[in-house]
Order: sequence, then C-alpha cells, then structure tokens
Amino acid sequence: MILIGLISLLFYWGKISQSIPTVFLNAGMCLLMISLAGYYFVRLNKKEKKYYKRITWLENWYHRFFYNINMSFVVAAFLVIIMTDFSIKLLDNLPITEPKNYPFDLVWMANTDDEEFLNHLTDDEGVELRKVPCARVTTTDIAEHMGIPASTYEKWTGKSLDLKDNEIFVVYQRERFERNKVGIGYNTKNPLIYIGKARADLWLYIKEVATPKVQYFREKFKVVGTEDRILTGVFGSETCEHIIVFSDEYYQKNCVKADGANMAVMMNIPENYDKVVEEIKAYAKDHSQVNYFDVDNGNLIYEKKELLLERSKTKLLYVASAAGNIIIMLLCGIFVLSIKMECDFPETEWKYRFYIQSGMSSAKVRKGIIKECLLSGGLPVICGTIISILYCSMLLYAKHLQIEWVHRYFKGIILIVGAIWLLFAVFSLIFAYRNIRKIEGDSRDGKK
Repeated sequence: MILIGLISLLFYWGKISQSIPTVFLNAGMCLLMISLAGYYFVRLNKKEKKYYKRITWLENWYHRFFYNINMSFVVAAFLVIIMTDFSIKLLDNLPITEPKNYPFDLVWMANTDDEEFLNHLTDDEGVELRKVPCARVTTTDIAEHMGIPASTYEKWTGKSLDLKDNEIFVVYQRERFERNKVGIGYNTKNPLIYIGKARADLWLYIKEVATPKVQYFREKFKVVGTEDRILTGVFGSETCEHIIVFSDEYYQKNCVKADGANMAVMMNIPENYDKVVEEIKAYAKDHSQVNYFDVDNGNLIYEKKELLLERSKTKLLYVASAAGNIIIMLLCGIFVLSIKMECDFPETEWKYRFYIQSGMSSAKVRKGIIKECLLSGGLPVICGTIISILYCSMLLYAKHLQIEWVHRYFKGIILIVGAIWLLFAVFSLIFAYRNIRKIEGDSRDGKK
C-alpha cells in the first residue's frame, strides 16, 4: 500500500490531490508497523537470553501490543502529514521572492500590426525587445495558452522537436508549488484544443459546470512530450499560460490566422520603467486582445514587478499557514504521546516497585523506564519520518526540479526531520525522568 501511495503521485489521482497518496501511505504504514513489530516480538520470544534481558522494558508492549501500536500510529500519522504536506508546502514557497521566474520586465501578447509602436519603444525609450510569432489557443479546462511552431521553439531553446501532424509538445510554466499538477485538457494525453482565444461561447454551462462545445473543440492532439521550464514567465494559475508547440506544417496551416494576439513581445526596460509600462498599457487598451480571465477586462500584459509582489504576498501566506500547521500538528503528536505516557504511569510505577523489591538495582530499573519511554516516542518518529522521506523523494522526482533545488529541498527535509527527532527525544526523556522522580518521591514520602 505504501508503494501504491508513492506511485500514485505520478498519475492523475496523485496530481489532483495529495489526499489519496497520503491515505494509502498511512494505511500501509499502519500495517507495516503491526507486521514488523509483531515479527520482532515473536522472534525475540524465541531467543531466551535477549528476551529476558529486554523484558523489563518491553513487557508493556507484549501484553498491550495493539494499544501501543495504535497510539504510536496516531503520532506517526501526525508526523507523516507534517512532512508530506506542510513541510513540502513550506519549502515550496521559500524563498518568498523568486525573480528568476520572470526573465523579462514585461511580456505583452501583441499583434504584428503593432510594429510601429514597438519601433517607437526601442528607438525613443531604449526598450530591449524579443518578438516571437505565436497564436492564442484554448483548452477544454477553461484555459488559454500560447501556441508556437517547432522551429520557433528550436531557435528559442536550441532543442529540436520532430513533430508531425497533430502532435504537440507542452512547456509547463509553473511555480515549484504548482508542479506535479494535472496537465492541459484535464491531463489527457489526447486533448481537444480550439485554435483561437478564449471566449464565453466556447463552453456550455449546465448547472454551473462548463462543458466544451463540440463545434469548437473538434480537433484531437497527441501530447508526445512535456517539460517544466520557464520561457516567458509564470502567469495566471497553474492551468493557464503554458506554451504549446505545434508542428511547423500544422501551425502554418491552422494557427497563423487564429483570432487573438499573434505575437509575444518580451521586454526589458532599462530606463523610465513606470512611464514606459503606462504607455504600453494605454496603447494596448485600444489595440490588443482583452484577457478573458481578467475581471477588469485588462489586456494580456504581464509585468514583472506587479507579479512578483502578488506572488510574494501569496507565498508569505502559504509559508505562515504551513509553519503554523506544523507547530499545531507537532503539539497534537506530543499531546497524544503524553496521554499514552500518563496512561502507562500506574503500570510503570507498579513495575518499579516490583523490580526494586525483587532485588534489582535502582539504576537498572531507571534505565528500563527510560528505554520504555524512548521506545514510545521513538517508534512513531522513526516510522513516520522514514516513510515521509520516501514520499518526499518521489514527490521531488515528480516535480522535475533542477538539481540545485533538489539539494535545497533535501537539506530542508533533513533539518526538519532532525528537529522532530530531537524534540521527541527530549520530550520522552523529560517524561521518563519525571516519572522516575515522581515514583521515587512517593516512595520516600511513604505514600505507597
């Protein structure tokens, strides 16, 4: 079941939500804890020397096996949620500001008729331009993208694509926290695509559910490859403004005359930044395509400063919520562990007095109590963190991150795991010594 949870991250149900992989992960972890612990105790029972040597601190696990496993599993489940959800979310959004996601100061979906205005920007304002012929294309998942021919993609990236007929290659432009999500057309390998800009009449709304109209979404395409790469910038949501590469033959035949913007203009503005941006927006208002997804009916203009500020605010909220949830879940795990140790205290106290009266040294009895408390705190931590590291490794593989980012993630994961181990070790020792002091204090006072 753990393997099913890990593999599901690579497929549809793991991409739309992490709930399904996490359910399989926790169910598999529970069965694994029962199986391995049961196997260990049965094997130990057959080895008399080791059994009698450890029975002083394992006795509680032998006669209350499922109680101990259940309590350990609850704590481990909290740790799995911390590591697989909140910790990854925290690392996904650090650093809060990532200028590398926006290689240009401004990206404008313009038209070939705007050449005169673009010449004015380069000659009079010193703007550095890069122009790429493109077409606006729309997918059934209510998303609009930029379509380019394979030859343009090759000039842009140096990577050659051998596309034929209705074959397409998709470049997903996403933040790290948006990676490993469903692809275009609800992640189908043969998406229906409308060659043209998004319009309200492309979908039929039945009880607020959008259904693509067959008269517009007629052509099926075959996705022959994908990559996670930022060429223009991260714009819109995780489903919008990706780059779809068509074969040169198909593009020339069908995309050149598509309605909507037909030229992507990437700009770096070295001087008079605010003045130039306002001038472009004023011109685009009367001459450029309106953004269908903009409630203010703005144009397809993406400004680096504005987007960085919006993303930074969003990421700050994600980081704050993730950090808060980690603290809450840790407190929940410690709370469950403290309940277990409080419930175990009467039996611990009885064993202490029994062993002392049987002639065992107090140092050996104390050592047994400490080992028992460390086992109660250590088993869920070891199981939870090891399973979580496997999950995080698979998730990082699915995200297709650069090696630099993989190293950063693993450093963060190791740091968080180390902090969890230290926290639970200290807490278990505190409880162990507290129990010892309480029992010995009661003995000196003659309460028992």
